[in-house]
Amino acid sequence: MGEAWRRAVPAVMEPWVDWFFPVRCETCGKLGACPEHGLPQGAQEPRCLRCARRLAPGLAVRRGCGFCRRERWRFARLLVLGSYETGGMLRAWVLAFKHGQRRDLAVPLAAAAVPVLERAGWLALAESAARARPRRGWWRAPPRRVRAWIPVPVHWSRRWRRGYDQALELARELAGLTDVPCWPALYRRRATRAQGSFGAGSRARNVANAFAVHPEMRARLAGQTVVLVDDVCTSGATLSACAQSLRAAGAAQVWAFCLARVEDPRET
Repeated sequence: MGEAWRRAVPAVMEPWVDWFFPVRCETCGKLGACPEHGLPQGAQEPRCLRCARRLAPGLAVRRGCGFCRRERWRFARLLVLGSYETGGMLRAWVLAFKHGQRRDLAVPLAAAAVPVLERAGWLALAESAARARPRRGWWRAPPRRVRAWIPVPVHWSRRWRRGYDQALELARELAGLTDVPCWPALYRRRATRAQGSFGAGSRARNVANAFAVHPEMRARLAGQTVVLVDDVCTSGATLSACAQSLRAAGAAQVWAFCLARVEDPRET
């Protein structure tokens, strides 16, 4: 029995549900908690608040790391569950979710993401802070209330081959666990090659002008802070291209959440 069904069961029935439908590992099917396939509870190592790259121990930065200061990101912040290469079994979860026809994994992945988002303060931002007058610089801007999850879209041809859009599935599950709605505001104007097959400069060219905002969503986006949702961040080029389209449509701030962050793009 999946987590979505369990959440709908009254508390008085939970012991019976656990008896007839025992909890199993979502990836290997073992009964009970599975230490081999546990999800990380958020990135444990220090990371840049802007691009989520791993930092050296003891190093704290408030204005972005050396790498992201050289880039012109269109998103203001990035939060991840962990590292794609060294995040325990996170890579196995992501691959099964994205390429293994395991769209059901969106449920436990979203459930693992919510505490991380809460600890970062993204789900409980004060309305008074949202009304405060912004100061210059993304690192000094006061927090705004997150208005919507916006999935990074796949091209219709890839969605047809895969059978689903993994970012949309994840965003919908996040919406179901929070009071923040899912807005499928973006679409792909053209098909692009997988980002892992390019160098950094080629990744930016690969996704340049590849995303657009549905015209009917422009009024909703005006003046809002929204969060892009995707499975993996490789170089940040895809997130930046999406954020550029959202900001051009009137969004005030664009943040991003991904399940995993690639430290070495050659790994994807």
